[in-house]
Amino acid sequence: MQEHVHFGEVDVPKEAYDKLETVVITMNEDGIRSESELIRYLSLLLNREMPRDERVAVLRNEYHIQVDEALEEDVSRMCNYSDAILRIGKNEGRTEGKLETLKDLVKDGFISIKEAARRADLSVEDFSKETGIEASKIH
Repeated sequence: MQEHVHFGEVDVPKEAYDKLETVVITMNEDGIRSESELIRYLSLLLNREMPRDERVAVLRNEYHIQVDEALEEDVSRMCNYSDAILRIGKNEGRTEGKLETLKDLVKDGFISIKEAARRADLSVEDFSKETGIEASKIH
């Protein structure tokens, strides 16, 4: 199997795609100008910056798609899907940062592991697993 890039640059190691036939689509802000119709179409649907009405107009005028209320709602949801992914990533980052801060506070002796676990809404055992701090070694 060989890598075949239709548009842009891709940094995917061969081990990641040399299994079965796989399609990896990397989206970026330049996708709307791509020569690939698939990338242009997906970039249009997932574009967080373009207003919904503008995206719907492009679907009607460039792709000649009859757009009804249900499809307009789906277009809104597609954009919201990318926002949801971003929100999930931010929440995971915040949780990770909170655990790191609590871990440092425990290591520096400012709070107990029990208190840190409480603030993280975890059991002491789960907090210990998440942070790598052995509960028995912290006083």
